[in-house]
Amino acid sequence: VWAEILGFDVEERKEYFTRYFEDQTVATAVFKHVKENEILYTMCYNPSYCWILGLALGPFFTQRQQDPKRVPKTITQLYSHYIFNILQNHGREIDNPRDVLLRVGQMAFTGVSEKTIVFTEKDLIKYNLQPSQFLSGFLMELL
Repeated sequence: VWAEILGFDVEERKEYFTRYFEDQTVATAVFKHVKENEILYTMCYNPSYCWILGLALGPFFTQRQQDPKRVPKTITQLYSHYIFNILQNHGREIDNPRDVLLRVGQMAFTGVSEKTIVFTEKDLIKYNLQPSQFLSGFLMELL
């Protein structure tokens, strides 16, 4: 048994953001930002990415104190912000999510350099990342 999930066409991408955000001003601003970035817009073909984009970009357009120049424009910036928010809001025993994110980034960089795609508990400890810091199997899978 299998299922095929069809992606969003152009109108469905816009509709997703319209439904995702209660504030239509925010929905319009986020969609405009996504549409202006070819890579982010292409990613929106996949509904899961629309959700991540809405989650990661929404605060930049709802919080007045945010600097519009700091809105994530690259995939790296977007995912860094997304993971930072997960660590900040769902991590256990994490005093400094930024520090944890930097250590995860170091581990990932080394992994890419050494062609390692699966990390063990030993790798986490090597980078001073304790498995107990992460709330769920989701974060462990992410890491």
